[in-house]
Amino acid sequence: MGASRRAGDAAGRRGGRLLGAPDTDRVAPLPQKVLDTVRLREGRELLVIAQGVDVAPYSAALALANQTSAAAFRNAGRTDWAPGDLKSRSPSMRGEVLYVEGRLRKIEATEVPRQAQEQGVAKAYRAVLSDSRGHNYFVRFTELPPGFDPTVDHDPTVSFSGYLFRSVLASGAAAPMGQLPTVPLLIGRSFAILRSPYESIPLDAAALFQSCLAGPSEAVAPFTSIALLQALERLHSWKITAGDEAPTLRRDLFAFVRDGPWLPFVDDDGEGVYELDAYYDFLLTAHRTRNELFQERARQDVTYAQMLRDPNTYRGETVHLEGKLRRLIRHPATKMAEIGGVDEFYEAWIFNEKSFGAHPIVVVFTELPKGLKTGDKLSVSVSFDAFFFKKAQYKAADLKQENQRRETLIFIGRTLNLAARPVEESSPWAEGVLTGFLGLLAIILVGGIVLALWYVRNDRRVRARLQRVRAT
Repeated sequence: MGASRRAGDAAGRRGGRLLGAPDTDRVAPLPQKVLDTVRLREGRELLVIAQGVDVAPYSAALALANQTSAAAFRNAGRTDWAPGDLKSRSPSMRGEVLYVEGRLRKIEATEVPRQAQEQGVAKAYRAVLSDSRGHNYFVRFTELPPGFDPTVDHDPTVSFSGYLFRSVLASGAAAPMGQLPTVPLLIGRSFAILRSPYESIPLDAAALFQSCLAGPSEAVAPFTSIALLQALERLHSWKITAGDEAPTLRRDLFAFVRDGPWLPFVDDDGEGVYELDAYYDFLLTAHRTRNELFQERARQDVTYAQMLRDPNTYRGETVHLEGKLRRLIRHPATKMAEIGGVDEFYEAWIFNEKSFGAHPIVVVFTELPKGLKTGDKLSVSVSFDAFFFKKAQYKAADLKQENQRRETLIFIGRTLNLAARPVEESSPWAEGVLTGFLGLLAIILVGGIVLALWYVRNDRRVRARLQRVRAT
């Protein structure tokens, strides 16, 4: 019976998947039975050969990943996590679909367990993914991207989304037995190559040229318009989205953002052009995003210290923060911003000694709240929901040496939320007068108390002397 079933399954496979189990556009959760079995093996070596104890849950996860489209994995992949969460909260995150980017190394085909073959898995691959912070992940998947050749494309930069299976023992690591590290294992369908956005310009420019050859004929005009829109979208001139669709950031540009320098610029060697693209993508995406959407998506569990310590992990996250607006500067829109519909933008310096210490954070936004005016002596309580862009250095007025810098965080959003009416800070002269008056008042008060005590003491002495005279 088992043999005939396997033969029937083998005959019914098409492209490595069972008939009746097509690609799904939704990521199904791992069965509870799989999670319960995996829980008992947390932190141990992965045993999926022969009758290894991990064969059944591993095969089930591999088969489920094989029946789910790579696009569905990418859409469902969580980005609101940090590598430290996989150690502190690993049990609660087991089975979650996580998104990670980095260099993919040691790509090789691996054996497919019989149980996975019976569920339609024809091929399986394994690799090691290393992110920009040096964290490693073991990944298993069932397909290579179209046209990808691991013997030619070495160590590509990729994105990967997959089930967090469990942490496994890194048996190949150079460490004594008993001290081997554990590495998270993710199981998914495939990975996506992250290339420089300018690598595709020659092909996309050719597509744009061909679309223009259609001519002015009314019969083909609608198709020419569609071709132009799509070609320019591939050239990253704009994004085509539905009217009710929330704009999204281009994650392929994140790798070009340089933490350290101030807002991006292009030097004589062309260095910084990709980061400038990322900056404008953040700015224009924020400008097209309704503030209500920012508020709905904003994370309140991310701290200033976390973003300062690990900016790569939180870049592009929508974050909610509060503080006192001290300085607000208006900037005229650049040509690139004007093309995207931005007429002007603002630079806000916000302080919150309790959350940020003595250092400010900077928010760049495009829509000035009603009633708020620019100035450098403001004291306005505000909150904001914005994309985290980068960690940067700035020259503070209190630093003596020319090469000294302080660090801050830069956010890009749509607007600020006012908690109070703008209030101009008093001038230093007025503050000095107020301080002097209060000091004088304190001196008079203390002097009066001392004088009163002196009078009371002397009065008691006089009374005592008179009593002694009368007694004699």
